[in-house]
Amino acid sequence: MADGVIRSVLQRLTDELPDEPRIVFLACIADGMAPEQFAELFELTSHTV
Repeated sequence: MADGVIRSVLQRLTDELPDEPRIVFLACIADGMAPEQFAELFELTSHTV
């Protein structure tokens, strides 16, 4: 039950993020991509990510 509640809250909060931070969050947290990998893939600095 607690997992379902946490999952629902996390989904709601994620949905409320603006597009760019949501994409970074999902790639790095949900998909396990390192911020450095994300930065390299999208030609950003790791500081930006």
